[in-house]
Amino acid sequence: PSPAPSKTSSLPPSGAETVGEFNFSTSAGDERFAKIQRAIQKHHKYPKRAQKMRHQGVVEVSFLFKKDGSVRDVKVIKSSGFETLDEAAVELINRAAPDFPTLDRDYVIKIPVSYKLT
Repeated sequence: PSPAPSKTSSLPPSGAETVGEFNFSTSAGDERFAKIQRAIQKHHKYPKRAQKMRHQGVVEVSFLFKKDGSVRDVKVIKSSGFETLDEAAVELINRAAPDFPTLDRDYVIKIPVSYKLT
């Protein structure tokens, strides 16, 4: 008789195979990622308090964008060094989410949000 099939599998844990990832370095040419970037730029506002204090920096944000259009687990993965900018970046993702394109599955998205004074 042949041996019973192994219980171990090379597949990722249940559910993980349905999640894609977009990030700035690997998804630059992807039109869906470009639409997400444009939505974020459209809603980008410099926090008045940070402007007054002359705070500048880049906040790296990560979030789960569900195929139903909802955004979950928005978090700062690399701080700008200024709490006002970090909080503004998280609020920005939530504000921009309604303008994100519809996707075929859930995606983890990692994106830098830049705050520079001119």
